[in-house]
Amino acid sequence: MERDNTSRLRQDSTHDRRHFLRTVGVVGLGLAATGTAGASEHEEVTEIDSCTVIDEPGEYELVADIEPEEVVDTDDPTQAGPEDVSCIEIRASDVTLHGNGHTIDGHAAQEGDSREGHAIGINSFLHHSGDNLEAVENVVVEDVHVTGFGTGVRFEAVNGGRIAGIVARDNADGIGFHYWANGIDVENNRLIENGAGFNTYGDPDVYGGPAGNVIEHNDIESNATGVRLGHETHDHTFRYNRIVGNGNGVDHSALFTSGNDYHHNAICGNERYGIHNPDVFFSDVVGETDDDFRIEDVVNATENYWGAANGPSSYGDPEEPFTDPETGRLADGDGDAISESLDPGVANVRFDPILEEFPEDAGADL
Repeated sequence: MERDNTSRLRQDSTHDRRHFLRTVGVVGLGLAATGTAGASEHEEVTEIDSCTVIDEPGEYELVADIEPEEVVDTDDPTQAGPEDVSCIEIRASDVTLHGNGHTIDGHAAQEGDSREGHAIGINSFLHHSGDNLEAVENVVVEDVHVTGFGTGVRFEAVNGGRIAGIVARDNADGIGFHYWANGIDVENNRLIENGAGFNTYGDPDVYGGPAGNVIEHNDIESNATGVRLGHETHDHTFRYNRIVGNGNGVDHSALFTSGNDYHHNAICGNERYGIHNPDVFFSDVVGETDDDFRIEDVVNATENYWGAANGPSSYGDPEEPFTDPETGRLADGDGDAISESLDPGVANVRFDPILEEFPEDAGADL
């Protein structure tokens, strides 16, 4: 297998991300905001009862449900202030937002079935506006219901933090990590009936992609896609989750995702794939080229329950089931399906050994 070019591109994207974080700052904002919340050192907790911008460290809490009157298309927010893109926009390090079980509901601001804006966003406006931004650190969002948005909770340019106790329903994405979002714990959340329960996206031409996040003890259920890992997503750990009853349980991008592991999850009852991990040739992406190579990755998904005691099936029920790429075990079970690599008959998902029973400690406790 030829991996040299793939490795070089990944190294270049990592260098670009690090170079970005060393050199940029928040400059030339010039943004108007209808509300800001700042916690001084004399205030223990700042109360929030409407859409706002958090631009100082501290503890904040929702004291009421919020139903914004307007959101904008997040692909073109040129005439909007940040509060119109994210109802609650966080731009400071060392922030904890306690939702106290309140709901941020964007349905009234949408047109028909569209889903725009974010209920809670970290640095989400600056990238769209064209301004440079500086990564923030240690952001915690907990105990809030989010519904009717493009993204329920979106982290961008964040290093370290936690998302817990979120109930995200009927959003385009329940929880989304865009570009550089590293070292985040995503735990004890219910992501149900969204376009994607958990979604990531990166781009080496911007500042790389999400890496090193841990997603555990979540219910990821009844979404069009349970987990979608996009371009340049690396080294995520998924453990003790219920990834159940989605269209696709897990769907990886073909473009440079690597090192993402799944262990002790229940991945079952999904309509098409349990795990879909497409491998492609570079020419499949850019067209005819003299410098063609394979873009591929093997997902480590051992010790999961696939919906049957005899393990996963091979997608499409081929006459010859796919084999585990390391042990050679056949994916000939009655559980959720896994995908095939560029080598015919060989899976690109390591599934052996399996769990024969539903793991009792999988899922959220909400």
